[in-house]
Amino acid sequence: MNRNLLGTLALLVLLVAVVAIIRQTRRSYLPPVITHDWYCDLNTHTLFSTATGQTPPIAAPSGAAADGLEAGVRAHVFTCSKCTESERSIGWLETYTPEMKQRLLELRQPASKERPRPGPQLTMAEIMLETDLRTGMTSLIKRPDDPNWVPIKSPEGQQIIQEARRRCGPDKVARPCSPKK
Repeated sequence: MNRNLLGTLALLVLLVAVVAIIRQTRRSYLPPVITHDWYCDLNTHTLFSTATGQTPPIAAPSGAAADGLEAGVRAHVFTCSKCTESERSIGWLETYTPEMKQRLLELRQPASKERPRPGPQLTMAEIMLETDLRTGMTSLIKRPDDPNWVPIKSPEGQQIIQEARRRCGPDKVARPCSPKK
């Protein structure tokens, strides 16, 4: 009887160990995949979200801006604690000129008989690098309350980014917020 009890106990310990190992290996330690980005409607100054991969400016809920361009620009949103509506804030807005947007969209298109392109499809990072190198054009950014856009790689653009990331204090970097969907 002692042997049966000992055997059952050993089998139970083995079963618990296997279940613990399976649960531990199935747990993901990777950050969640971001599927949506924040955008700001320049007409209403409100945030809205849309699927990642858009090239601003995009259509905004309120329609076109006064200049006739699309009014949705990428909003880089941060928090010092939780990403709740009351605790998050826009660090900077980002867009492209119509010419830059057109070039980026062209580079994303697959090669065709009408538009052959040698080599493999380009990743977004390769598109940005190729465009920067060939044209010198980059995205434009501004603070939410600034009237003027500046190139992201300019000293003014870099200052905007640094201010946004350091808004929580000298020893704490603001954490980016992504929309849930």
